[in-house]
Amino acid sequence: MPTMATKLSEIFGEFLSRINLRDDDLELSYSDGQAVYEAVEEAKQDWLNARLYFDNVVDPDLVDLAIYTMDAAERRYMYLLKQAKKVDQARVNEAT
Repeated sequence: MPTMATKLSEIFGEFLSRINLRDDDLELSYSDGQAVYEAVEEAKQDWLNARLYFDNVVDPDLVDLAIYTMDAAERRYMYLLKQAKKVDQARVNEAT
């Protein structure tokens, strides 16, 4: 049975591999509405995982990393949330 530290390490490792804005995040167009929403959900989960890591990190040397990672995840989530709002607004404008 994996320990809490092992599980956190796995979550954090997966998170770090996905945290940076990818080129496909930046190229989402209004026609890719579903892709935007999926990216938002993924970013939200990454943010929650970063928060979990921060809440459970015990090594003082890793606290700064946890803070930086949590901040980066939050910024990515906020960016993608804005993109999703633009998609919604474009759909409303098309409908009228």
